[in-house]
Amino acid sequence: MSDSTQQALDRYINAATRDNTRKSYQGAVRHFEDEWCGLLPATPDAIARYLVDYADTLSSATLKNRLSGLARWHQDQGFPDPTKTSIVRSVMKGIRREHPYQPKQATPISIESLQKLDDWFDRQISSRGIDSSEYLTWVRNRALVYLGFWRAFRADELSKVDIKNINFSSGGMTAFLPTSKSDRENVGRTVRIPILNALCPVTAVKQWLAASKLVTGPLFRKIERTGIIGTNALHPNSISPLIKKTFESAEVEGFEQFSSHSLKRGFATWAADNGWDAKMLMDYVGWADAKTALAYVEANDPFAQLAINNGNNQPGSIITSQQHTAEGKGSTEPVRTLNVYLRLERYNKGVRTKKKALAAIERFCFKSHQMTPIQNRKHQYTIQSPIQDDEKFSEWVAELIDDAHRIATSHQCALELSIQDPDTKEYWD
Repeated sequence: MSDSTQQALDRYINAATRDNTRKSYQGAVRHFEDEWCGLLPATPDAIARYLVDYADTLSSATLKNRLSGLARWHQDQGFPDPTKTSIVRSVMKGIRREHPYQPKQATPISIESLQKLDDWFDRQISSRGIDSSEYLTWVRNRALVYLGFWRAFRADELSKVDIKNINFSSGGMTAFLPTSKSDRENVGRTVRIPILNALCPVTAVKQWLAASKLVTGPLFRKIERTGIIGTNALHPNSISPLIKKTFESAEVEGFEQFSSHSLKRGFATWAADNGWDAKMLMDYVGWADAKTALAYVEANDPFAQLAINNGNNQPGSIITSQQHTAEGKGSTEPVRTLNVYLRLERYNKGVRTKKKALAAIERFCFKSHQMTPIQNRKHQYTIQSPIQDDEKFSEWVAELIDDAHRIATSHQCALELSIQDPDTKEYWD
């Protein structure tokens, strides 16, 4: 093998693991060797004693991450994985039972907090010179907060937004994200950002681009005290302190508990309060795991999915294509009846989630479209769509198929899915 081929091989292998995951694995190995003074390769007994020594000081979730890092080291070096042995599994089970772990969740940012922040932004921006560092900072922070909230972006996604991947239109704005945590296949995704009557992310981004005069490169960057804008993107770890400091400056109550994740939780809470169900959240945010969406929907009210949006004049109301579809159920407009072929196969015999995958796909992709099994035809169903516009209909079908594949992949299953319009004979898969 030539040196160039070997270098390319190493590069692709390295790219297969996300940076944060790689750092987590490396940290686990360092902790085991340097802090605990363990030896690698490790024996199952050593791993078990390591867990016992930190059972009182580290959460079971942290210990689980440590085991993942140690397991990866042994696999990469060609050694048997000691973390999969019965003694290690038993110790971890006992630790979880005696030291139950409750995951910490970020405090969601409310619409009321955003409104108070918006009023403060207006006062600060209007009182600063257009070329001052304070003016640039507040204009940038407004765009970052509003974009992060209304698109439920994480800190790493905000840092990766690039100007070349942004497009404006009369309908709003789109942004292409080349990579993200939820994009397991690393294919990237294009998201739409809505134009709103209040707290508008599109207006805020346009104002930031006009003030910064940036035309290429990262959208959000460091601003020096002299007003000079840096060339590199804000580091994801700097975004939470930035958000907390911004809300603190605006004297918004509860700012101490805010972080970058508060934007995502804030949007999810707003969406649930306005009648969005788990399927809508999965579509909009990009979640493949239905459990994640359900956790957000049920955060405030276990009956949130039954809530009805009574048309109150909520600030920044968003109507998505999914909501239009749901609202069309009771209309007198004609519907399209479509034939669906849906079949799942497990990745391997050890997978036990095939039934869960099928139930999740039926529930979150097709149930709202009157999914009905075709009698005496295995794996075949009919669904209904009220969308008549051909272009919108094609987009709807594509999104439906993509969502189903994401759910199947998250359950370690391969999906064979096709949709056909029996009237036009058109076929999608």
